[in-house]
Amino acid sequence: MRESEQSKTDEVICLFLATGNKITMLLGENFSWLLNALIKKQRMNYIEILGLVAAVVTTSCFIPQVYKIWKEKSTKDISLAMYITMSIGLSLWLIYGISIKSMPVMLANGITLILVLWIVALKLKYK
Repeated sequence: MRESEQSKTDEVICLFLATGNKITMLLGENFSWLLNALIKKQRMNYIEILGLVAAVVTTSCFIPQVYKIWKEKSTKDISLAMYITMSIGLSLWLIYGISIKSMPVMLANGITLILVLWIVALKLKYK
């Protein structure tokens, strides 16, 4: 990567990290300790931090669905085939993440797989 490209990349990452502080204010202390720990760790590069933040955001999108199903005890509008297919894909991503030793890939797909399997279990329970 050329120096000018690296400089632009560093600027984008710094802007992202500044935005991360705003995300921390929205998500509360549960997220801020993770972000702060990652930033302080010198061995972890900015791309891994970006991957972990992306993992938190994309994984958390399944939480409202799990909560809604649990609260309403209804899954009639949920596609079982979609969630089974999703769980297969997440399992493959998890195996891939383990094989390349990528913490963001392992965390995102492992946690999301748990949430998706929970949705499948609730779908089967509340038919």
